[in-house]
This record gives sequence, structure tokens and C-alpha cells, in this order.
Amino acid sequence: MSRVITSAFTLAVLVLSIGIAGCGSSSQSVIVNPSETLASMPTPSTPTAANTYIGTDSLNVWSLNLDDTASSYSYTNTTSSSTPVTGTFTKSNGFLNLGESSGTSLGYALEVQSRMALLRPGDATAGLVLSVPQTTCYPIPYRLLFDYIAMEAAPNGGTFLIDGSNSYASVVLNTDSTGAAWQFQNLQGNLVYGPNAFTGTCAVANGQATVNIGEGQSLFNVANNGGGLLSVSLGNGTSSVTTKLVAIGPSGVFLTQQNITGSSGGAGAAGVAEPTSALTTTSIAAGSYLGFLTQATGDLYGSTYRNPGFTSPVSFGPTTPSGATIIGGVFPDDDVTETPNSDTTITLGKQSSTYNGLYPNATVTMLDPNQNCTTEIDGGVTGLTVGVNADGYITCTYPAVAVVGNPEGKYVIFLDTFNYTANSVSTQIGAPMQIYLFQQ
Repeated sequence: MSRVITSAFTLAVLVLSIGIAGCGSSSQSVIVNPSETLASMPTPSTPTAANTYIGTDSLNVWSLNLDDTASSYSYTNTTSSSTPVTGTFTKSNGFLNLGESSGTSLGYALEVQSRMALLRPGDATAGLVLSVPQTTCYPIPYRLLFDYIAMEAAPNGGTFLIDGSNSYASVVLNTDSTGAAWQFQNLQGNLVYGPNAFTGTCAVANGQATVNIGEGQSLFNVANNGGGLLSVSLGNGTSSVTTKLVAIGPSGVFLTQQNITGSSGGAGAAGVAEPTSALTTTSIAAGSYLGFLTQATGDLYGSTYRNPGFTSPVSFGPTTPSGATIIGGVFPDDDVTETPNSDTTITLGKQSSTYNGLYPNATVTMLDPNQNCTTEIDGGVTGLTVGVNADGYITCTYPAVAVVGNPEGKYVIFLDTFNYTANSVSTQIGAPMQIYLFQQ
């Protein structure tokens, strides 16, 4: 049985007065903005040295404080009300090294000051937190589209319901002139469930803006651990779903987290505002990137942990000759002072002709020493390719989807896939994997 899931929806052109069909509703007219052109986020304020970020690892909501003047940090799992972890960081090859406690890493962070931060709150077994500062209810008086991927809990998040490849969605958002009243429209994709249009409110307290869409609303992402938001909501009604986080950073990075009431199950989404024009793929591929790769423990179908999940800093850069491909890998020994591997290739493929920055047919190529790819192809899995690299080692190429934005002239890449090269016990192969990159 193939694990490659075909997209269940057709994206529509987002231009003035063209109807976009929602999930389970009639078409409606969507106005981008009065100028009839795509719009970007409001101009963000000047970055500051001290910032508070709010984010999610898909299962939980986290708070992160970074002070670049004092080189100090603190992070807290606010869902579990855990004791804050505090300390000082050192800068190393673009990353913030958060130090150690009793020989165990307290984590790494990658910050775009006052715009977004990626946090690994602990050693390599910790999940990845995508976070943004959301201190004001800034107005978005025109309809702005956000493409996003499933932010699947990893590395110790349990089982997953669907393959990461071809899993993406979009939502259109605008606010009133004050930024207090939010309107979500045209929620669509093979990740979503429920009404395609709903409302929210934004309020500021203690220096943080919180968007509340209440209970009983739509699901941004049903690809999660713990039995699945979709299966639980179908059994108990969507009122069992509580939205813990909807956040948009000043430069347009979008994230959500939703939980099942009375359950540990949860799911997040990670995306970015659609660029105002089609991106130049060769320009994306010419950039140098830092970020994190996070891979889950759970197999696609079973409930037993079968793979060694991990979260690791990564570095990627252009290939020769350049085109639509970047190459890189993790840092050996979880040490960002070492030379990163160059055993992973991301090929973006063709950009969507409908939505700028969406690459629905991307691929990832990795070494496949266990020849998992061959095994899966023989078992009927489609979309996989076996190859050999320049050194004669066997590789596997498998499908992925990437959402690319260009906030303030720097590319951000969020990629979701299912890594078929991951080794496992018995006949179970592979694990969900995401890669989050920001141009340096």
C-alpha cells in the first residue's frame, strides 16, 4: 500500500473577485486588497535586543525570552507549567548555544531578532519549537493568504496518521482596522477539517497579544500524534478541540497549535504569508541556510516507537551547478562548531502556478544504506527513486512539500516529508520529518 497521499484539494487563484471554494461551503468572493494586488504584512517595527517569543512544538505551547545584550535566555513549557530553564548563551556559527547542565545540552536556538526563533529546548531528544513575537494586535485590513505545512510532533511525539508528503493547506486572514477582530476564510487543504470560515479576537495582556478563536472551530492540521485530532473530533464533535495558539510574527511567519480537551493529543501548523510575487527558484537555491531537522520516533501506522527520533541543527547551501537544489546536513556529534554533513539534498522542483512560494512537488535525497527505498518500491510504494551518488553509495529520493517565504528579503523554508531512509525494526520503515531553514 502506498504511503504517498495525493493532495485532496485544488488550489484556486487568489485575485480580486474570483471565488474560492471552501471546505463544505459555497464559493465566495475574496478581495485581496483595494489595489487588486497581493499584499504583504504591515511594515514591522525595528528589531530590539530583548524579545519574548511564543511558539509550539506541535504538542505544547512554549515561551522563549532572548536578550542579545546580556546574552541571557529563558524558556518555559507553558502547557505543562514547567519550571523555566534559564542561563546565558554563546554564539557559535550562527546558532545560540544554550549551554549544558550536568553534561546534558540545554539546547540550541536560531534567532531572527524580533521576527522569529527556532528553539530546541534540551538535547537531541527534544522537539523543535517554532516561535514568533506577537506583542501587538496589528491590523491586516486586506485579505492575506498563508500557506502552511503540518508541524508534526517530534522527535518523541508518538504515532502519526498521514504521510508528510503532499500535506499542506492554506488560510486567508484579515482583521478590522484595529487588529482586534479577525476573520479566517477559505481554510482548505488535505490537512484541514471543519468550517472554512470562522472569526477570532485579539487582545493584549502583559505585553503579549493573544488570538482567541474559541472552542468548536476548525482544525488547521489533523496530522498529529496520539490518535489524531480528526478521529477524536469526529467521535466527540469539534467542541472537543481547543485552540491554544494562533500567532503571526511581524514578518509573516504563521503558526498554530490545537489540543483535544482532556487528551494529550495535539497538532501544530507552520507557514508563512504568501509572497507578493512568484519567487525565483534559482535565487532560493543560491542562498546559504541554517536551521533544524526534526524526525519523529513513531512509525506511520503502528503505535510502537520504532525509530530513534531526534532534532539536530543543520546547514544547507547551493550546489554546483546551481538550479533548484540545495545540499547540506546535520552537524556531527550535535556540535555546531564541526563541519556539517553534506549528505542531504533538497530539490524544490516547480513552484505552484497558483500560490507564490508553494513547492508541492519537492523531493529529498538521502543516503540509504539499508536499501529501504528498494524494499518499499518492491512493496508497491510510488514516488520513490533509487540512485547512486558520486561516491558510489546508494541513495533514496522521496516526495516532500515546501512552503517558502521571503520576509524582509530573506528566504524561509518549511519542508515536510516522510523519510523512507530511516532505519527501523522488522518491516516497518521510515518516519515523518521536517526541515526548517532561514537564509543567512
